[in-house]
Formats: sequence, C-alpha cells, structure tokens
Amino acid sequence: MLRHAPAALLLAALAAACHDTPSQPNAPGPPDALSALAGDGQAATVGATLPQPLVVRLTDRFGRPVPHRALSFSIVSGGGSLRVEDGETSADGTASAVWTLGTGTTAGQQVAVRLAATHGEPWMGADFRATANPGAPERLVAVQAERKGTVGNPLAAPLEARVVDHWGNPVPGVEVAWTVTAGGGSVSPARSATDATGTARATWTLGPGLDPAQAAEAAAAGSRAEFTAMAGLGPGVVLAPVGGNAQRGTVGTRLPELLRVRLTLADGRPVPGAAVAWAAGAGAGTVLPVTVVTDAAGEATAGWVLGTRLRSATVTADASNPRPGYDVAGARALFTAGVAPGPPASLQGPRSDSYGPAGQPLAAPVAVTVLDNWGNPVPGIRVDWSIYYGGGWVEPATSVSDSSGVAVTRWTLGTSLGGTRLRASAGGLSTSIAATATGVQIISPGYGGQLYAGCVPQLREYTGCTVGANATGRTTVMRVTATLAGREVALVSPWRSPYFSASYGIVLNTTGIAPGLHEFRVKAFTLDGDSLIASLPVTVLPDPYPALGAPPGSTLRAAAPGTPAPCAGGARAPRGTAGQGTPAAAEPGGGAECR
Repeated sequence: MLRHAPAALLLAALAAACHDTPSQPNAPGPPDALSALAGDGQAATVGATLPQPLVVRLTDRFGRPVPHRALSFSIVSGGGSLRVEDGETSADGTASAVWTLGTGTTAGQQVAVRLAATHGEPWMGADFRATANPGAPERLVAVQAERKGTVGNPLAAPLEARVVDHWGNPVPGVEVAWTVTAGGGSVSPARSATDATGTARATWTLGPGLDPAQAAEAAAAGSRAEFTAMAGLGPGVVLAPVGGNAQRGTVGTRLPELLRVRLTLADGRPVPGAAVAWAAGAGAGTVLPVTVVTDAAGEATAGWVLGTRLRSATVTADASNPRPGYDVAGARALFTAGVAPGPPASLQGPRSDSYGPAGQPLAAPVAVTVLDNWGNPVPGIRVDWSIYYGGGWVEPATSVSDSSGVAVTRWTLGTSLGGTRLRASAGGLSTSIAATATGVQIISPGYGGQLYAGCVPQLREYTGCTVGANATGRTTVMRVTATLAGREVALVSPWRSPYFSASYGIVLNTTGIAPGLHEFRVKAFTLDGDSLIASLPVTVLPDPYPALGAPPGSTLRAAAPGTPAPCAGGARAPRGTAGQGTPAAAEPGGGAECR
C-alpha cells in the first residue's frame, strides 16, 4: 500500500494545475491581488473633490485582470463622501470612485476598498490616503480673552489668537497685527504669524491705569479678536508723600496743608484709579475722606484734624488693590505731625495742702501746672507768685513753665500759725495753694475739756500764737489768760462756739524779755470756778534790730478770730526776719500780708 503513495500525490498535483488553467485561452483565474492603481496620496482643501479619482485593479496570480467582481468603497476617517462609478471591476479589472474630502484637518483622510469575496477566497483590499488642507482664513478667535495682571508689568502668559477657516480649522502662516486699545501699555511684537496650530502670540505689558479695564486687539483676514485685562497693583509701585508731611499744629485743630500722596510705577509713571485708604494712628485725630481714588496724576489728598492729646501723631496712606483675587498689598506712605498744646486754659496746683514750720521754707518747692483746654501741659508760660494771706514770701516771684508745663517757686511760710495761701497767676488765670504753718503745741485735758496753746518755738518780737480752751456741755469757758516769762500777754477777742469753748489770737511782744528759754503759760477759768493750766517752753531770740522794736506795752489791733494777727510795729523788717514788717493791704479772708 505504501508503494502507491507517490503516484497519488502526483495525480493530485496534476488536478490542481488543471483547475488554475482557464477553460479558454487568456481567461483570468481566481482573484489574487487588489491594488491601488491611481489617486493615492493626493492633497486638496477641506471639503474639495480630489482632482484624480481613486482607481483599483483586481488581478489573478498571473497578473491578468479579473472582471466583474464586486468591490466596496468606504471612508475610514476624515469624513467627506465617495461617488463610485461602478460597483464591480470592468473588463480590465479596474474600478474607480471620486473622493470629496471632509471638512476637518485634524483626523487623517482615508478610504478603504475591499473585494466582496466568495466562499473560500482570501481577504483582499486596498487603502487610499489624502491630505486635507485648511481653507482660506475667515475668522480670528481669542484664546483666553480675559486676563489678570499688575500695572506696568507683562502678563504672566502671552496673548494668543487663532486664525481658522470656514470650517474652524486652524490656518498656519497668517500674519496677525497686535495693538493696545485701552489703558496704555504695549504689545510686542506688533506683528506675528500663526504657527501650525493657527496660533499667533504676543506679549502684553499692561499700562499704569486701574480705573478702566485694559484692552488689546488682534487683527487678521478682516477679522478682529479682543482681549481685556483687570490690572491690580504689583510690587513695583511706589506710594510717596508729596505734600503735607512733617507739619506742626495745635491740638484739636486742622493742619493747614492737605496730606498728598502720589502713586507711581517703578519708572515714575503715575498710577490713576487706585484706591488710597487713609487712617490716623491712635490718638492722632481724624483724617477725611477715608478713601480717595488717585487722579490722572496718580495723586490723592486728605485733610488731617489733630487729636486732643500731646502724643506722637501719625497717619498712614495705603494704596490697595481694588480687584478681587490679588494678594499683593500695594504700597504704604507714612505722615507725621508735631503737636503743640493749645493756649493756657487753667492752672493746676498741688492735690493736697502742704505743712511746714512757721517762718521756714517748705521742704519741697511749690509747683503749678499750666494746662490747655484739653488738659495738656503748656510750656513757656510766665507764672507770677504772690502771698494771698498768712504772711511769708516766695523766691522767685516769677517763673516760667517748663516742657511739662510746670512752674515752681520756693515758699517761706509766715510766722503765724495756721492756714496760709499762695496765689499763682498766668495771664487771666489764677489758682491758690494752701499750706499750714505749724509750731509747738500742747493739749492738756482736764475737767472734761481741753486746754491748748500753740506758738512758734523760737520767738522774735511780735510773734503770733494761739491759745484756747473748750469744755464739756456741763460747763462753760469764761476766761483764758496767758503769760510769757511771768508777764501777762494781751489776748485778742475770743472766737466762741457758743459758750463752751474759746479761742484767742495773741501777738507776743518780747521787748524787754531776756533772750533764752521761757515758759509760755495758759490758764482757763470756767463758769463753775474751775481752772486749768497748760505750759509750753519757748525760746526768745535776741532782736537783731533793737532800734526798730516797738516800746513795751504797745497794743495790737484785733485780728479775725482763728487767724494769725497782723504784723506789729511800723518798721519794715528785712526779708528773712520772722514776725517783723509793715502790714500790707488786707486780702479777702482776713489777716494781712507781711512782706
């Protein structure tokens, strides 16, 4: 059986050969190849019909045309349309179609031709490709027409304008002209050509203006595209004071010159339309208006009314961004002003009375403060000092308030015990300062009452003293006597608070009493016949001017009860000698001034 295998194979090969051989001479065999004969690789404008039809040829394995076979033409990509002349191959094995391209340039243009194969035939096909070029430029389209930037600076990204044809396809190689139409600034370059994507680009540097929206324009092929930009303040702007800085004014008054700032770019060009906010520092007063928009020169002004206190006075001006979304704060300017007090309105003396030994300077200087209507100290004001009552003197009699508004003098109290007053005057203003002249005082209790005596511990001629007594409600003080060194002293009329007490003023005449320590003795008599004695040691000083002393036993005029007696004698004592001098005109409140 194996011997017959080669013969079987030979018979099969001969049968196959007989099948490929046409029954008639030159008759085609089965289809073997479908190929593009013409029309591949053409180019035309989008939407146009290709100049050459698409032609395919169907052949058998010997290259002979295969007629009357059905073929299918279809568009694979790019759109467009096909017009097929005949749906099957002609006698020469060819078939054709007319191809009208689609309207887009982005997708490739492709057509596929396929053989309608019968059972057992292999797959066969041919492909055609074409290039679709854009049409004539028709429109100009702005890419991101609305922008944001800072005055005087280039935008972060260039302007872009795209040129398209009737179908919206980008058109390369078209020249675009750029211009600025509002807000100033510049565009560079002035002309640029579209690239393969149909896009032309230019850099836009914004102008200095803030009030209008800045605008630029692109033009090509009879079409225009507009761009706008909202400009904010950038780090390159400068806000500087150009008027009204470092003025000086009185508290509570308006400065004569307006505050003025100028907002500029780094190159000095003014920035109009920017909002400038004014704010006064703490206690510096008020500034109006609060917000001002810079004018064409980049300037803004405001008025400043100073505060009512003497303190550092400042005003700030802030140029802020009027557009939302800007993080740059803008720029700031600082104004300062010197503040002077108003005219003197009051004199303020010590808050409490002073105390000191009679006939001696007070331990601390006496001071008054000159104040204006707002309570600010006023320097450089002359203050005159004079004794209102109670005797004594001041040195100096005139002083000038210092930088704190304080004027001072030294006050030597009079020799009389008790209250005394000093007057300070400045212009039409005045105030009085109270002090109490103290001496040695004893208080001796007895019979349900008190006996007291007070005197300057070191006596000169005509020194004032006070003696008195008060009793309980069961008795009445009838009489008080006093002696010095055994000599009875004349008492001034008593000041009674009715019936139960008595207070006497005394002027001691030490003429004829030897200098040295003596006893000042007081005795009180009541209605019940009781008596009480109190004594006080005092030192009588020698009289440095015996020729000027009054004769022994000279009488004194009565002083107002409870106040020191007037000066005795007609001789004027030198300043510094306690208890001597001529009486001055009496001031209200009793007593006399001793100079």
